[in-house]
Amino acid sequence: MPPYLLIFFSLLIFTTTSQQQQNAQPDQVIEIFRHGARAPNSNYDPQWSESELGTLTKIGMTEHYYLGKTFPLKYPHLVASGYNPDDVYVLANYVDRCIESAMVQVSSIFRGTSSTVKESLPKEMQEVLIAKYEPLLPADEAERGDYVPVNVKVVTTEEEKLFFNGKDGGFCNKMTDYINENLDGQQMKDAWKVFQTPANQANAQLPDSQKIKDMDSLATAFDAMIADVFDHRPLPGNI
Repeated sequence: MPPYLLIFFSLLIFTTTSQQQQNAQPDQVIEIFRHGARAPNSNYDPQWSESELGTLTKIGMTEHYYLGKTFPLKYPHLVASGYNPDDVYVLANYVDRCIESAMVQVSSIFRGTSSTVKESLPKEMQEVLIAKYEPLLPADEAERGDYVPVNVKVVTTEEEKLFFNGKDGGFCNKMTDYINENLDGQQMKDAWKVFQTPANQANAQLPDSQKIKDMDSLATAFDAMIADVFDHRPLPGNI
């Protein structure tokens, strides 16, 4: 039986239970990870275009490119024979940023090896991705003409509803009730007291459309500002 590499999405997990296991070479590796850095989910910060909202950024692509490069260093025997979709199972959420993160990382893992691809996402889709992040790589890291098309299995919205047992495919049936109950709860009020002073300091530099008035607007602003920081963009109000 050939070794299998299973890749899913959420967080990277690697466990060992003894020194013997640490020294042994595994026959199978399960990697669970989230997508790379993304653009904001809302139009809070106008320097992001509508078409960019929620998408995987170039920085997010390079994160998965370099993460993929570490895999052959740890498990060279699992990649020596090249990429084969019969041996490598890749599953992604249906959101483009997840699919693209998988394509970039797995292509990076098997870069420079032979590959056997039966079914893959369109070659053009990966070529477009490479063209986006390649300029950010050092000259000796150029991937042009040396990428591996990856077969990514995509979870459909209907399948996600089954996974999460939710109404909208992604949330527990009780999630909306839980959020509504806690937005007005004492813990949320206490949290706002902690953040109100720095929020007011930020508001002194923010236009009216970007004022932080409560925990909900703080979450929206925070999401945009984190994306700005990772993408090396100025923060709103030149904070």
